[in-house]
Amino acid sequence: MRCSSRFRWYFAATAAIVAGLASCMTAPELWAAGRNDWQQPDRVMAELHLRPGQVVGDVGCGTGYFTFRIAKAVGKEGKVFAVDISEKALEAIKSRAEKDKVTNVQTVRSEPTDTKLDPGCADAAVLCLVLHHVPQEQRQPLLGSIAKSLKPGGVLFVIDLRKVRNPPFHTYEQLVAREEVIQKGAAVGLKLDAEYHFLPYQYFLRFTRQKPQDSTVFDFERYPVDLAPEGWECRGSNGYASKLSVAQEQRNAKPTKVLRMDYNFEGHLAEGYPAGTRRSCIAGTWEQLPGVPRRVRVDVKGDGSGNNLVIAVGEASVEWFDYEVGPIGWTGWRTVEIDIDEHWRGNGGDGANGVVEAPLFFVSLNVEQLAAPRGTICFDNIACIQEPPGK
Repeated sequence: MRCSSRFRWYFAATAAIVAGLASCMTAPELWAAGRNDWQQPDRVMAELHLRPGQVVGDVGCGTGYFTFRIAKAVGKEGKVFAVDISEKALEAIKSRAEKDKVTNVQTVRSEPTDTKLDPGCADAAVLCLVLHHVPQEQRQPLLGSIAKSLKPGGVLFVIDLRKVRNPPFHTYEQLVAREEVIQKGAAVGLKLDAEYHFLPYQYFLRFTRQKPQDSTVFDFERYPVDLAPEGWECRGSNGYASKLSVAQEQRNAKPTKVLRMDYNFEGHLAEGYPAGTRRSCIAGTWEQLPGVPRRVRVDVKGDGSGNNLVIAVGEASVEWFDYEVGPIGWTGWRTVEIDIDEHWRGNGGDGANGVVEAPLFFVSLNVEQLAAPRGTICFDNIACIQEPPGK
């Protein structure tokens, strides 16, 4: 439908008046005049296309401007992680949730570059008016942490102030250019696939977490129960008493074969381990992995022992790297994940240079004694994941 010249004149004149009034206001006055007027939360929520039952992270949630709108959209069967570094802000959200009897909001105290969300836990995440508060060197790690919390194919919505001269809020130097967000998103596997242009002061971007190009998954279905699977061995402290075997587990309402480790730290060290060695039990396999894996993901059935879980990889130059997951304080199944390029606890071996080089030649799952002298944990869906280009 075409607009008449009279209507176009009226629209242009009205827009000019609104812009003129805004330019006469100071930033606090413009904010106080009503955020809803320029944030347009109802229209933003419509563009998120959230569904009942979804899990959403509201990262940098503040006192919950979008948190409770998201909670309503995903319903009681869904969940909202309200993530912020401010305990005061999170306390405000808890108080409001209790007052309004909102039961599907969980607060999460984060760190500047770590959302503290579990890998692959969320269908979507929202990052609204946050990045311009984040120091430049912390922006990509924060986006990377959000990307890891998304399921493959999950989406991240970024809303922030346009970097323009004489901005209505903050200073030009504080603001983050749209192009920088897109570039840093691509570097952590987030692909820009939509952009919305109705907000007067902000860009509104939608990114999708790209699905891994390839992964190597260790499958135990073809092995007999009660025997160690071919190519895997149990090594470490008192290796004679510890046992590795295939076990039958009921997972997702169907019987599944998994890798079971019965570990035992009592008695002597296994042959070849000197006295004073930190006692550990290792389930490992020597198998060259195709491609260039960048992450290792594994489902772990914990025993609540409090012993330490460590994932290790070995690579082309016969160098190994340890990645500490932490104490096994849980029971039941949980997914854990490590990024091969980050946060390794220690390394060593021949040709050690501190750089993970393809191909990988082994992956191992280690339990170190911190508490109980013996226990049982199980592993399933052990995946070495090759990230898409740009990671």
